[in-house]
Amino acid sequence: MNSKEYSEQDNGSTVYGEPGEEWTYQVIRSLPEECTVYAQCEICWQNKARTPDYIIVSPEWGIIILEVKDWKEILEADGTTALIRLSDRREIRLKSPVEQAKEAAFLLADKLSADRRLLHDAGKYKGLLRVPYAFAGVLPNLSSFSEAVKTLKTLWGESRVFGYDDLETEKFIHKIENILLFRPRPRLCSEEMEIIGSHIAPSLPVNPKKAAEPDNIQIKLITFLHKKIFESPHIRLVRGFAGTGKTDILLMRVNYLKKLYPDMEVLVTTFNNPLYEHRLKPELRALDSVDVITFYRLCFDFLRKQGDRPMNPVVTQGLIANIIRSSEKNSSFRSLAEKFGTLFIAEEIIWIKETVRAEREKYVDKVRTGRGGPDGRKLDKETKEVLFDLFEVYQQKLKRLKACDWADIPNNVWKYLQKGIRPERLYDAVFIDEAQHFAPIWVGIVKAFLKPEGMLFVCDDPSQSLYRQYSWRQKGIDMRGHTCWLKIPYRNTLQIFEAAYTLIKDNPAAQTLRECGERNIQPNLDARFMRTGDRPEVHCFPSPEVEYEFVAEKIEFFIRDKNVSPYDIAVLHEDKDILRKYASLIPEGVRVFDIRRQTGLEYQVVFIPQVQTLDNKQNESDPNERDKIKLKFYTTMTRAREKLFMSYQGKCPKVLEELRAYVDWIGHT
Repeated sequence: MNSKEYSEQDNGSTVYGEPGEEWTYQVIRSLPEECTVYAQCEICWQNKARTPDYIIVSPEWGIIILEVKDWKEILEADGTTALIRLSDRREIRLKSPVEQAKEAAFLLADKLSADRRLLHDAGKYKGLLRVPYAFAGVLPNLSSFSEAVKTLKTLWGESRVFGYDDLETEKFIHKIENILLFRPRPRLCSEEMEIIGSHIAPSLPVNPKKAAEPDNIQIKLITFLHKKIFESPHIRLVRGFAGTGKTDILLMRVNYLKKLYPDMEVLVTTFNNPLYEHRLKPELRALDSVDVITFYRLCFDFLRKQGDRPMNPVVTQGLIANIIRSSEKNSSFRSLAEKFGTLFIAEEIIWIKETVRAEREKYVDKVRTGRGGPDGRKLDKETKEVLFDLFEVYQQKLKRLKACDWADIPNNVWKYLQKGIRPERLYDAVFIDEAQHFAPIWVGIVKAFLKPEGMLFVCDDPSQSLYRQYSWRQKGIDMRGHTCWLKIPYRNTLQIFEAAYTLIKDNPAAQTLRECGERNIQPNLDARFMRTGDRPEVHCFPSPEVEYEFVAEKIEFFIRDKNVSPYDIAVLHEDKDILRKYASLIPEGVRVFDIRRQTGLEYQVVFIPQVQTLDNKQNESDPNERDKIKLKFYTTMTRAREKLFMSYQGKCPKVLEELRAYVDWIGHT
């Protein structure tokens, strides 16, 4: 197939998260726990199909179907349609949301009526559907008291039109109760709820608001604004803060395109192996002609097909430290390490390789801007000369060891591509998740897997750039006019995100946000749009043993008394010994992971122990290194949906001091 069939152009990037749309989503989330909400589920019956925005199934109410429209200006209307003016001033006549919801409700009622288990079995209604149903249209950008909406209520039904004034929980429930002709008596039982759910969405558990099976990600409601993004063909880059739903949109976009074009061949890739294992692969495995592969696996597979079988890559920082320790006669190397640290040097060597500057002139003579943005460190020519000397020694060491490092893997792939050797299989569409981790050369490699007219779709969060900070211009792709922003962090409670975000709000290392010109993009922390919960807790322990005992007991408590799945609890750190210790103490199933591999993942409860060991590895006097620590903690803290515990021993780490106003402090003796 030709990808041009689903590509188009547009201008200007978009910031999503209009208040009306968010109110709709939030009031849906606030319905009683007994309600089951299905979003964007297609109803099919006897050669007809409808896809309403929301289907609410309640033991008390029966079935409510809602259709949402983001109309802002209505020029005229009749009983079933409305003439609206779009943001570009075009006028178009569309079917009313009430009519659309009505058609979906009638179709679903016909489908359910074919199931004898849902029919009256006696009395004057014998053989008729026992489950009541109703429908309404929601106009979240228009006031219920506006003249336009008053007119629509006259035409479409007084109780069947909801304006933004109705999007408060009590008013919303009152409106729903007013459109019911009758209620189920007795209430729908759990078996009937399951039967109804099996007809609406056979592949989902009965309550999508609750956790799915342990190895699957929690199923989320699709917000109205998310639907607009994944159905917009001009959007190619989705950017957002942690927990705003970027991966959700990527998954929705893949499913949406496969539904439109079943023969489309799709590649989905990411840098992060846990994200691949626990999110992307499980949720896409059922789709035909969709390959889900981590970036490095993609590279290894390509190299093996060329007869190139690289050894297990070495870790750059470890080899650099080894070289410096063994170079006692080279005082310039030791001075470089004392001034910058081995991590900084390792990152610079990786940068040299990723930007294809492995020749002295290309590196030394080219202006090297500050590390971490305009206010970061600047390397003068003399320093770069010494650093390149060390780079050459490092390369020689690799050669003697017959080894490579991780940066060499994509570099070797790139060399083959530059010779005109192409991948055996090309794709109609390629999706990259957590693309903030991708170097320019990586993006070039991924593009090589695209057909000539193929489509590239990318999700990233510059504020979580733990490894690399390249703009999309540096990556060789012009995303202007194809970018949208997500601003509301649905994943976390307000208390967790507010604490985490305070660490990077003024962080220069996170300011790659500016590259598209949107210098004032900030998360939307309006309490009306976010869940509230407990403040994060910081615990000070007298010893590691007391901390181990506390964390283990807390985990047992959440599993035993709060019915939290072990798969939804995580202990996060970057020290392998600490992770091994916790893995030996806590129940099977609890996630014990390296924090550097956690972007895109989430858990109900998160523990970050031994914080003092995470906040002592960089140069204390270097503001750029301090910013990197804050960035790391922001990313780690925002893995928690409901509860966050951080702990330390000894002197309070600086990063926790900066959170003092946003957390509860608890001491242990």
